[in-house]
Amino acid sequence: MIKWMVILFCLLCGATGSAPTQERCAIAQDLVVQARERAYPGASRSKLEDARQLLKQASSFCPSLGDAYYYRYLLNKQLGNQSDADFSLKKAREFNSEALNQGIDPFTLSTGTGGAVVDNGKKLGAPEAKKPVSTALREKWALVVGISKFRAGQALPKLNLQFPAKDARDFAAFLKDPNYGSFKPENVQLLTDEQATTVKIRYGLSWLAQNAGKDDLVVIYLSSHGSPREADAVGVSYVVTHDTDISSDFASTKDGLYATGLPMDDIVQAAQNRIKAERVVVFLDTCYSGAALSGAKSLTMEGNGVASVTLDRFRQGIGRVMITASGASERSWESQALKNGIFTFYLIQGLRQNNGRVPVTKVYAYLRDQVVKRVREEKGMVQTPTMSRSDQSSEFSLGVKTSSQ
Repeated sequence: MIKWMVILFCLLCGATGSAPTQERCAIAQDLVVQARERAYPGASRSKLEDARQLLKQASSFCPSLGDAYYYRYLLNKQLGNQSDADFSLKKAREFNSEALNQGIDPFTLSTGTGGAVVDNGKKLGAPEAKKPVSTALREKWALVVGISKFRAGQALPKLNLQFPAKDARDFAAFLKDPNYGSFKPENVQLLTDEQATTVKIRYGLSWLAQNAGKDDLVVIYLSSHGSPREADAVGVSYVVTHDTDISSDFASTKDGLYATGLPMDDIVQAAQNRIKAERVVVFLDTCYSGAALSGAKSLTMEGNGVASVTLDRFRQGIGRVMITASGASERSWESQALKNGIFTFYLIQGLRQNNGRVPVTKVYAYLRDQVVKRVREEKGMVQTPTMSRSDQSSEFSLGVKTSSQ
């Protein structure tokens, strides 16, 4: 599987030495994302070997990419290749790896539970035992992002959407409403349109990781375009931010997407490996399916949605819930009548029940039924929200009071 992927990337670049440095490094960044998708607690030895090969290719495409060496270091440690691990760590330090500086480790869940490496179905070590979750709730935090206007939309107006920025503002208002979400206003970071760049969203994820403690609750909400990447066997997906480099010829701008979009894996990695809170819920009002239609949040490219491996990873750890707006091959629709994305409208309605004290898993059941019905009646299409959650402690509500309230 890895061989044909490497051949494909070589064809995209012509040859490593002849392609422009910026283009080679953009492709190398995407190879790092692909490798990260395969590096998680419980990953098979074959997946880890695949990831290591992807990172070696990334280093050859862009020798100064420090993160490629850092993840090579972590993978070599997992695989017992100490000499390669030492070499990779030295290079990661030499090229100032951002992941190294942040102490990111995809093999260590922030909630302290994980799985053993598996080789052909045989566990090579025992996973950690489950730990009891504290019933106390100390504080609540939220990162809320909605993008209606894209920088590329100045040249390509069809990229712009109507309601994601309003969706985000409405959702943030729900969180801060003392009758429902009861989040402290200063604990809700709202990024819309020009504010919602890739860098600022990453800063927002870091802000959550730095501030949220074990006994806290964290909400991540994002409404925007989603984009699939056909070439990737595991379906690495990107969120299109305000400053993502997109042109009308989508197929020829993959390097811009790789370099400037927000990989879905950034969100998963933040939730699984960096945020220590034992209650984390992610709401994604995006879709990763085919050609854009009026009122749909997708780009002009055919493809599959968020990979099942991504959703599977979100089941690891404690108190993790991810709810997405649509299935892998579906679109997420906006509604002129509702003046919102249909998913977000019914999400807020569901969360308002019982003054915000409904477990998010029960909100999902209401949301799914309402979205399916509304989209079928209004658009004549199918949109089915999906949920992935960890086995332990995922029955929590957003409106529950903190110990200081």
